[in-house]
Amino acid sequence: MKSHVFVLIVVAACLAAGTVQVQADTSAALADTVKRTDGAMAMLRAKFKTDLVEQDISEMAICITEDGIFLTMGLTPDSATADLTDVQLVFPGAEGKSVPAKLLGIDPRNNAAFFQATGGGKFKAIQFAKTASLKPGQLVTSAGLTNPEYGYAPLYAVAYVSTVLRTPTLLAVVTGGTLTSAGSPVFNEAGVAVGLVGRGQLYRAYETMTQTGPMRVMMRQTDECSTFIPCDEFVYSFAFPAGAWKRRVAWTGIKELGAVSAAIRIESGLKGPGAVVGTVFAGQPADVAGLKTGDIITAVNGKPVEELVTPELTARNVWTELVKLTPGKDQAVKLDVIRGKGVAVPVTVPLEEYPLRPSEAPRLVDKERLGMAVREQLLLDKLYRPENSPLPPGLVVIIVAKNKPAYNASLAPEDIIMKIDGEDVRTIAGFKAILDKTASSDKPIMMEINQKGEKKTVTVLPGKGR
Repeated sequence: MKSHVFVLIVVAACLAAGTVQVQADTSAALADTVKRTDGAMAMLRAKFKTDLVEQDISEMAICITEDGIFLTMGLTPDSATADLTDVQLVFPGAEGKSVPAKLLGIDPRNNAAFFQATGGGKFKAIQFAKTASLKPGQLVTSAGLTNPEYGYAPLYAVAYVSTVLRTPTLLAVVTGGTLTSAGSPVFNEAGVAVGLVGRGQLYRAYETMTQTGPMRVMMRQTDECSTFIPCDEFVYSFAFPAGAWKRRVAWTGIKELGAVSAAIRIESGLKGPGAVVGTVFAGQPADVAGLKTGDIITAVNGKPVEELVTPELTARNVWTELVKLTPGKDQAVKLDVIRGKGVAVPVTVPLEEYPLRPSEAPRLVDKERLGMAVREQLLLDKLYRPENSPLPPGLVVIIVAKNKPAYNASLAPEDIIMKIDGEDVRTIAGFKAILDKTASSDKPIMMEINQKGEKKTVTVLPGKGR
């Protein structure tokens, strides 16, 4: 009996010692995080304004160079085309110290945005690892900022890596604690920054009772986060050749990549993983290079396609690899493909810059006289149009304000304005020139439009909105 008691005492002592060690490791890691992030975190605040919208921006920002370049992951490429005004980096503290900043650029591959502080001298920078090298059970800490009501006071958290998922981008899940809010840097036990907390947190399943019984509800936390983005997914954006801060995604002229089904695998004799080429747009780089719809990509630039847990994720991962490539003159991607019944074909596809997106098209907003906004047509409009439904020439209606002249004339978003008062309209400059002729009168404007494939003539009474 005494020996049993002795064993229990020894085990209890060992467990207590282990608990003390864990607490010591946690305290040391948190203290190190406080030290490393003090002065290196700020809240980016700005006014986002276009001719269509206006809103305030408030995003966590992290200093990555001593000369004051800050990183934030909360913007989109559309922000690069907007008018960002009153850009300030607000630092924690009751006094709310701030310095002005300017947007350098946004990497469209991962939405990493970079701002240059234009005042404040030398800054404290956080150094990110080139690769996270995460393992289950690994201790991680994070540092964030509170709401402005609390002076953006720093917050700290500690947790342990549970697993790393491929979605196909990497996503680390933590347990034994939660992380601070979106935008927070994440550190490993050695104090090296290995990731950022993202907005795309995993949904959690909860059960609630209803009149018909229990119902599963999927909810996502925002203040206490359970996942972060390993640095592998964004540190490649830190290198800007010759200071070229403006980037575009690579364009191959492929609409999508699909999963390799069992039937396709049997038909082609494919042994390993691959991705099926979907629509190849006529006249675009992939088409000119000889790539065909139905080809199976088995390697990209000599690197075999990586097999993930499902064929769908495998195909999405290949697409991600193509998007990350650098477009431009003399840039190309070498693809190994299987065509038909197992015929291996090498194809080299030029990498052009991604065509203008609808939000980047030249446009005109007429809020008062017409109460509408229009934009020019783009290459993407024509490519993504069904083959049996050609796009008529003209301007695309993007916004119609309720109870304004355009609305009263039954115009709607996606309508195509082909003619105004008998004159063809193809450009914003031409549209404006026609409107300027009647700027001082309330004369009715006759518009020939295409509405859901049907040609119509409508009459717009300028300035007659309610």
